[in-house]
Amino acid sequence: MIDDTWTRHYGDLAFDAEKFPAPRRMIDGLHEQGIKVVLWVTPFVDASSSRYEEARAKGYLLLRRGSWEPFLGRWWNGQSALIDFSCPAARAWFIAGLRGLVRDFGVDGFKLDAGDAEVIAEGYDSFAPMNPWEYADAFASIGAEFELNELRISWLTQKLGLVQRLRDKSPTWSPVDGLGSIIPHGLYEGLLGYPYFCADMIGGGWDGGFRTGEPIDEELFIRWTEACALMPIMQFSYAPWRLGEKAVSVCRRYVKLHQDLSGYTYQLARAAARDGFPILRPLFYSYPDDAASWDVRDQFLLGSRFLVAPVLTRGARRRDVYLPPGRWRDFWTGALFTGPRTICAYDADLETLPLFESVR
Repeated sequence: MIDDTWTRHYGDLAFDAEKFPAPRRMIDGLHEQGIKVVLWVTPFVDASSSRYEEARAKGYLLLRRGSWEPFLGRWWNGQSALIDFSCPAARAWFIAGLRGLVRDFGVDGFKLDAGDAEVIAEGYDSFAPMNPWEYADAFASIGAEFELNELRISWLTQKLGLVQRLRDKSPTWSPVDGLGSIIPHGLYEGLLGYPYFCADMIGGGWDGGFRTGEPIDEELFIRWTEACALMPIMQFSYAPWRLGEKAVSVCRRYVKLHQDLSGYTYQLARAAARDGFPILRPLFYSYPDDAASWDVRDQFLLGSRFLVAPVLTRGARRRDVYLPPGRWRDFWTGALFTGPRTICAYDADLETLPLFESVR
C-alpha cells in the first residue's frame, strides 16, 4: 500500500481550484503586463492524483523490482510513484498533459524539478533498461519540448541546450553554498557544456534557510543582484520592494543593466549553441598563458568583453580586482587600466558592482 502521509496530488497537472479559482484570467492578466508564466512540475504521481489510476493501469509508472506494484521514490515531500520515461507512451502522455496546460491556460513553459538519480537509486524496473542517471536525463529532456524551460538535475544533456540552474543556494555569504559559491559553481557548469545557466534565485533558494523565518539580509540581496546582473539569467526569490527603498533602487539599476546588455548576451548564447563556447568564462579561459588568471575564483568574464568582480563579503565597500593582460575601462567612471595587474582596495560601495570593459 502506498503511504499517503505526504501526498499533495503531485501528478495532477491541474490548478488547485481553491488557490487559483480563475487561472486563465490570472495568466492573461500577467501576459498583459509582459510577464510570461512558467509552472513547476515534477515526475511524481501520488496515489491521490487524479491521473494515478490511469498511469498505473496503462503501465506508465516505474515498478518495484520483480513486482507489478509501482516503485515509490522517497523525496523531500515524502514518497511518490514516478512516471517511467523509458516508455514512449508514458513520455507522450506526460508531454500531452503539459501541452494541455499551454493550450487551455496560456502557460509559457515549465520548470522541471526533482527526478534526482538518488530518488531511484535501486529497486525498480523500467519499460526499457535505464539507470538512475539516464532517468534524470529522460525527465530533463522534456524541457526541450517547450520554448521556456528550466532544469536543476541532468547528467549528459548538454546537446539539448536547456536552461540549467545551480542547485538551491542558502541565503548566506557562504563560499560553500551561498553567494560566495555561485561564481565558481557557475563557471564550472559552463565548462561542462551547460552555458545557459541560472545561479539559482537572487537571495538564495527556499531550502537553504527561508524556512527559519529570519529577516532577509538586504545587503546580501543587493550584492547577489549585482553578481547576477551579467549572468545569463536573473531570477528573484523575493520582491525587492519588501526590503526597502535602497534594495528597490539598486535592484532596478542592475535589472536595467542586464536588459541593456541582453543583445550582447544573446549573441553569446547563439555562439554557445553553434560552437559550445561558455557564456560566462573563467579568466584562464581567455588568458591561458597568464598564470595569475588561473587562481581567480571570485571574478568572471562575460564573453570576452566584460570583466565582472562582484563583492562577496559582508560589509565590504572595497575589493581587490585582478585585470588580465590588455587594456580595461571602468564601466562606470571611464578610467583606463592596463593589465596584467591587481588593483588593491578598489572602490565598491553598496550601489556599485566593479565592472570593466575590454578596450581593443
